[in-house]
Amino acid sequence: MAETEEGAPGWDAIEAAFRGLYPAQAPPRYFGTSGGEPPNSCVWGVSAYRAPGYWHLVTLGLSELWAKQSDQPDTSGWGFELTIRLPRGDRETEPPGWAVKLLKVVGDSVYRTGKPLAEGSRLDIGAPITMPLISNLEALALTRDSELPILQTPNGRVEFLLVLGISRDQLEQMQASSTDEVLDRLRVSNPHLLTDPGR
Repeated sequence: MAETEEGAPGWDAIEAAFRGLYPAQAPPRYFGTSGGEPPNSCVWGVSAYRAPGYWHLVTLGLSELWAKQSDQPDTSGWGFELTIRLPRGDRETEPPGWAVKLLKVVGDSVYRTGKPLAEGSRLDIGAPITMPLISNLEALALTRDSELPILQTPNGRVEFLLVLGISRDQLEQMQASSTDEVLDRLRVSNPHLLTDPGR
């Protein structure tokens, strides 16, 4: 956690939620991503947790990590942070760099466009989300990360939205029906909704 004079109650609440999910784990691997931008204009960082068999990443900065700044007392910042789950090899010590970059780009687009994301959102990237690696995953679907609680922090409410990489065919299926309907089918063989570029 970053140290400031005011403390970071929003950041503390996110870390506490993940400690509840992975109580025996060492501190997460943290990636600073701000590049010097003010904390209320970008994703400030990404934390990566080692879950059994997979990585679980979360953004830091779409909610208010430090002092309350917005005039919405019940909502912290945009009201959400992004997560993604990825397969993890036994000897892996770091998550793939493309996943950290992906969360940063998607999160920063919220600040840039002023349009929040929500459960059921879909994003057509139009190119492999794993760039420069080749993959048939060219779009994203968002759903609530059901393994994490909705937080009531000192700065307001925060929920966790899970980002899932999907193929062009899966995107078209969602457009023809709904995001939830296709995700329910995917959960049968992929219960944690891992984004696996090798599938």
